[in-house]
Amino acid sequence: PGFRQVSEGPQSDTGRIRAIEAASPELRDLRDVGRRMLLSRDPKEICRLLGEAVQRVMKAPRVAILLFDLSTRELAPPSLEHERALYPDKEVIDFAFHGGRPPILPNTAGTFLIVFPLQVTDHRVGVVSVDVTGIAEDVLRMNLDPVDALLDPGAVALVNASTVHRSVGESALLTNILDSITNGIITIDNDRRITRVNRNAMAMLE
Repeated sequence: PGFRQVSEGPQSDTGRIRAIEAASPELRDLRDVGRRMLLSRDPKEICRLLGEAVQRVMKAPRVAILLFDLSTRELAPPSLEHERALYPDKEVIDFAFHGGRPPILPNTAGTFLIVFPLQVTDHRVGVVSVDVTGIAEDVLRMNLDPVDALLDPGAVALVNASTVHRSVGESALLTNILDSITNGIITIDNDRRITRVNRNAMAMLE
């Protein structure tokens, strides 16, 4: 009897991803966390989702998401005593953005930390600071790819949320300025559509 060779067509990248996710609940969970972060416009919610996911993956006792101040380009100083234990020294922060697997380093509070960078292109957004005191040996043997998979969507989500909040704030400021002007003002865009009508213009049109 002869034999028949069966050839399969190439599997698409999407098909491979779905097959991998079907075999790994952890990857499905990471993808879901990334999607939820990107859909959120609340920085606190994004930080909560990211922090809980990293803590779950690394089985770490404590995780903190620390964001850079937009005006000073520095991490906001810790306000509470328990935050100091997770606050990395400046040298550790700078080292985190050099690339490669982050090392485990102590901070001035005596805590052993591993610090992951949050950045979009060259824009530093913040860091994920993980307390690994007591589990450092386990972390050294750990595959950190799942953590890396969370960093990019987390950073992009935080930048998007910041942009939206800034736009809303600027829009509210412009509205207040226009309403304080005694003349009636109507603004239009390039397609001659009305975009804003101040309070006095509204009164004239009524």
